[in-house]
Order: sequence, then structure tokens, then C-alpha cells
Amino acid sequence: MKIKPLLSLLIISTLFVVLYNTIASDKKSVRTVPLPEFTLPLVGNESKQIGIDDIKGEVFIMNFFATWCKVCLQEHNYLVSLSKQIATPIYGVSIRDHDQNIEKLLKHFGNPYKLVLSDIDGYSSTIPIRGLPTTILVNENGDIISSHSGAMSKSVFDHKFLPYMSARDKE
Repeated sequence: MKIKPLLSLLIISTLFVVLYNTIASDKKSVRTVPLPEFTLPLVGNESKQIGIDDIKGEVFIMNFFATWCKVCLQEHNYLVSLSKQIATPIYGVSIRDHDQNIEKLLKHFGNPYKLVLSDIDGYSSTIPIRGLPTTILVNENGDIISSHSGAMSKSVFDHKFLPYMSARDKE
């Protein structure tokens, strides 16, 4: 009679260990997707073209946004605050927007971006984004290692981005 409870405990313990190891190994492995090649004009200076080779080699955050996107405007203050707290650069990619609108937004509400690129022609369609805003974390090899569609927040950043970033950003 005492064997049944003992056997049940053994089965439950085994399942727990298997489940725990599966979850732990999933957190250790990062599925990456290469960031597609691009050359986009700098907002406010169409003659200056920036490509992936200009920013590859460092971990960076890339935020896809538009001034006509209400959720993008809602997350903007958080991005400004975040940019002051982390060493990892944030690059902005404006989607189907006018430079004047972007410059006005950044002047009035602050600029969280190291550079802002203009995507009038649809480069963003080559990236697995599901809407605006979308924020991706790219490693030094140019691979997307984390992404989030929707407004960025401290909670989202802490759970989806911070675990993959350098120690200098975790302080």
C-alpha cells in the first residue's frame, strides 16, 4: 500500500525535473534571425545613407515607429528615459513618415535615438514585424535575438531584452 504514494511521488518528481530542464534549456538557447541588409537615408539628410555595415559590430536596439501611430507616441517617453539609462544604442526607423513630422516629434518630446532612418519605400517589410511600434534587439553579428510588437515598457524591456544585453546595461 505504501508503494502507490511513493510511486506517485517518484513520477511527479521525474516530470518536474524534465519540465524544469526543458524550460531552463529554452532560456539558454536563443533563436536568431539575421537582420536583412539595408541602406536607408538619415532623417533630415537624405543624401546620407546608413547601412547595416555602418552599425553592425555592436549590440543595438532598433525601434520601428511612425508619428501617425498613437501607440508609438505612447511609448516615446519610455524610450527617451531608457536611452538615458542604458549604454546600448537605440536606432529609430520611421515608417512611411515625413522627415518634418519626425524632427518635430524629436524636438518636442526628446530624442532617444543614436540615428533615425527613414523607411519610405518599405524596407521594414523584409523584417518580421507585425505592426507598429516594433522593437528588436540585434547582436554584434547582426542577428535579431529578441523582438517585441507593441509599446515598449519597463516590464517588456526587463523580460524580453535585458537578459540578452551586456552587464553594463544591467546595473
